[in-house]
Amino acid sequence: MPNLDLILCGRPNLTELQEAFKQGFDQEHQLVSAIKLHLVSPSDNRIIEQERSSIEDMLNGRVEGGAEWVSKMYERWNSFLGFRCFGS
Repeated sequence: MPNLDLILCGRPNLTELQEAFKQGFDQEHQLVSAIKLHLVSPSDNRIIEQERSSIEDMLNGRVEGGAEWVSKMYERWNSFLGFRCFGS
């Protein structure tokens, strides 16, 4: 399990973030918090709001209509992390 204090309350470097996402999180709310803190950009937030969705909806496949925006967001997040963590 990742060092949650560092990931959710500290200032982890990229290597620490990559390791945390590779290890995974025990609870969805921890994953969602880490995504919001370290991966979601202001433009991501606007898109999520425009689509009347949430990170939880995205992670659980509950996005209505075309989910192309989700795939593009996942691609950026995966690129930042350096490995495929999101999407199928």
